[in-house]
Amino acid sequence: MRGTDTTDIKTERPWLFKPGVSGNPKGRPPGVKSLKMFAKEYLQSLPDEKKLDYMKGMDKQDIWKMAEGMPKQDSRMELDIPQNVIDLIKNAKASGNPELPGENKE
Repeated sequence: MRGTDTTDIKTERPWLFKPGVSGNPKGRPPGVKSLKMFAKEYLQSLPDEKKLDYMKGMDKQDIWKMAEGMPKQDSRMELDIPQNVIDLIKNAKASGNPELPGENKE
Protein backbone atom coordinates (compact mmCIF):
# COMPACT_ATOMS: atom_id res chain seq x y z
CA MET A 1 0.00 0.00 0.00
CA ARG A 2 1.28 3.45 -0.86
CA GLY A 3 1.92 5.93 1.90
CA THR A 4 0.29 9.31 1.96
CA ASP A 5 3.60 11.10 2.49
CA THR A 6 4.11 13.97 0.03
CA THR A 7 7.59 12.68 -0.85
CA ASP A 8 5.97 9.55 -2.33
CA ILE A 9 3.74 11.71 -4.51
CA LYS A 10 6.67 13.83 -5.71
CA THR A 11 8.75 10.83 -6.74
CA GLU A 12 5.87 8.94 -8.33
CA ARG A 13 4.44 11.93 -10.22
CA PRO A 14 7.23 14.45 -10.82
CA TRP A 15 5.11 16.52 -13.25
CA LEU A 16 2.91 17.80 -10.40
CA PHE A 17 3.69 21.20 -8.90
CA LYS A 18 5.64 21.01 -5.71
CA PRO A 19 4.19 22.80 -2.68
CA GLY A 20 5.48 26.37 -2.41
CA VAL A 21 6.95 26.44 -5.94
CA SER A 22 5.35 28.60 -8.64
CA GLY A 23 4.37 27.01 -11.94
CA ASN A 24 5.51 30.19 -13.67
CA PRO A 25 8.67 31.30 -11.86
CA LYS A 26 9.45 34.22 -14.21
CA GLY A 27 5.89 35.55 -14.05
CA ARG A 28 4.27 37.80 -16.63
CA PRO A 29 6.81 39.83 -18.63
CA PRO A 30 6.94 43.53 -17.68
CA GLY A 31 4.60 45.75 -19.69
CA VAL A 32 2.35 42.91 -20.87
CA LYS A 33 -1.29 43.42 -19.88
CA SER A 34 -3.69 40.64 -19.05
CA LEU A 35 -6.78 40.36 -21.24
CA LYS A 36 -8.88 41.43 -18.25
CA MET A 37 -6.88 44.66 -17.84
CA PHE A 38 -6.94 45.32 -21.59
CA ALA A 39 -10.75 44.96 -21.69
CA LYS A 40 -11.18 47.07 -18.55
CA GLU A 41 -9.05 49.91 -19.91
CA TYR A 42 -10.76 49.73 -23.32
CA LEU A 43 -14.26 49.94 -21.82
CA GLN A 44 -13.21 52.78 -19.49
CA SER A 45 -11.89 54.74 -22.46
CA LEU A 46 -15.21 54.62 -24.35
CA PRO A 47 -17.43 57.72 -24.27
CA ASP A 48 -20.64 57.31 -22.26
CA GLU A 49 -22.74 57.06 -25.43
CA LYS A 50 -20.72 54.05 -26.66
CA LYS A 51 -20.85 52.44 -23.20
CA LEU A 52 -24.65 52.67 -23.26
CA ASP A 53 -24.75 51.11 -26.75
CA TYR A 54 -22.47 48.31 -25.52
CA MET A 55 -24.70 47.60 -22.52
CA LYS A 56 -27.97 47.55 -24.51
CA GLY A 57 -27.41 43.95 -25.58
CA MET A 58 -26.31 42.74 -22.15
CA ASP A 59 -28.29 40.97 -19.47
CA LYS A 60 -29.11 43.26 -16.53
CA GLN A 61 -27.60 40.79 -14.06
CA ASP A 62 -24.29 40.88 -15.96
CA ILE A 63 -24.29 44.67 -15.84
CA TRP A 64 -24.94 44.53 -12.09
CA LYS A 65 -22.05 42.07 -11.60
CA MET A 66 -19.73 44.35 -13.59
CA ALA A 67 -20.68 47.28 -11.35
CA GLU A 68 -20.86 45.56 -7.97
CA GLY A 69 -18.75 42.43 -8.39
CA MET A 70 -19.87 38.83 -8.15
CA PRO A 71 -22.45 38.07 -5.46
CA LYS A 72 -21.35 36.03 -2.48
CA GLN A 73 -20.99 32.40 -3.57
CA ASP A 74 -20.81 30.58 -0.25
CA SER A 75 -24.40 31.07 0.80
CA ARG A 76 -26.32 28.06 2.07
CA MET A 77 -29.55 26.85 0.57
CA GLU A 78 -32.20 24.79 2.28
CA LEU A 79 -34.41 22.51 0.21
CA ASP A 80 -37.50 20.53 1.05
CA ILE A 81 -36.92 17.22 -0.71
CA PRO A 82 -39.64 14.61 -0.19
CA GLN A 83 -38.42 11.59 1.78
CA ASN A 84 -39.45 9.20 -1.02
CA VAL A 85 -37.07 10.98 -3.43
CA ILE A 86 -34.22 10.75 -0.91
CA ASP A 87 -34.94 7.03 -0.40
CA LEU A 88 -35.02 6.47 -4.16
CA ILE A 89 -31.59 8.08 -4.59
CA LYS A 90 -30.11 6.16 -1.63
CA ASN A 91 -31.45 2.85 -2.96
CA ALA A 92 -30.07 3.53 -6.43
CA LYS A 93 -26.63 4.30 -4.99
CA ALA A 94 -26.71 1.29 -2.65
CA SER A 95 -27.59 -1.08 -5.50
CA GLY A 96 -24.64 0.20 -7.52
CA ASN A 97 -26.98 1.35 -10.27
CA PRO A 98 -25.93 4.89 -11.27
CA GLU A 99 -29.17 5.43 -13.20
CA LEU A 100 -32.40 6.25 -11.46
CA PRO A 101 -35.58 4.43 -12.43
CA GLY A 102 -37.38 6.10 -15.30
CA GLU A 103 -34.28 7.72 -16.82
CA ASN A 104 -33.85 7.46 -20.56
CA LYS A 105 -30.47 6.30 -21.85
CA GLU A 106 -31.01 7.97 -25.22
